[in-house]
Amino acid sequence: MPASTTGRRRSPTSRTRSRSASTRWAIWTTWPPATRRALRDSFGHWIRAVGVDAFRVDTAFYVEPEFFHDFIHSRDRRAPGMAEVARRTGRKDFYVFGEGFGIDAPGATAQAERIERYVRGADGQPRMQGMLNFPLYGGLVDVFGRGRPTQELRERIEAVMRVHGDPNRMPNFIDNHDVDRFLAGGSE
Repeated sequence: MPASTTGRRRSPTSRTRSRSASTRWAIWTTWPPATRRALRDSFGHWIRAVGVDAFRVDTAFYVEPEFFHDFIHSRDRRAPGMAEVARRTGRKDFYVFGEGFGIDAPGATAQAERIERYVRGADGQPRMQGMLNFPLYGGLVDVFGRGRPTQELRERIEAVMRVHGDPNRMPNFIDNHDVDRFLAGGSE
């Protein structure tokens, strides 16, 4: 195995990118078949042994979007995708959603389109069932927390409905641990 900058050995299935001069973090290389099989087997174990009925994928943008079709829908007999593992345990609609921070300016949809690429490919190939609805979150904060015109929220809702193939499966939220708390950013 290659040595890392700290002298420890790194897995050949990961690589290190410099986030800043003092911080390093690993990102999985998920394209090797053995890596994909190992991840499906490991996550499938939690469905079979513990009864997990959904997964939230944190920082989905650090994995290529195509990975999620294989992770969820693989027909591999030894390490099937999460949908098949769940089906075998009696779950018909195993839900996998991701998180990828992206907020568009009013009238723009580039981030919403990027988020949608993690839900379905350009050819319609299914990936995850949903992603956290950061574009809508941005509109809610702008309008209710910062006093922007309500027309901007209307435009963002219309964009969500237009861009996302199944907008009702996009989890909506008002705040979480990755962003400022909603009540902390608004005025009275």
